[in-house]
Amino acid sequence: MQSVPASVVGRPTPVPPPRLGYTLTEAHEASRLSKTTLKKMIRTGELRSVLVGGRRLIPVEALAALFDAVQP
Repeated sequence: MQSVPASVVGRPTPVPPPRLGYTLTEAHEASRLSKTTLKKMIRTGELRSVLVGGRRLIPVEALAALFDAVQP
């Protein structure tokens, strides 16, 4: 059995900050939609994205809303 260093015992595990947006690749991996489909949806306005310092990001809620709008 491995022992835990004394400096780690009793310390809370750091919680990462909530994700606010996805890169195109991350949105592709999260949604399993192709990058081409995501780019088309951004271009046509079906999927909201923002440009931050030259980097295109897809807000988490925009990707979630895309799936909420799909009718079974």
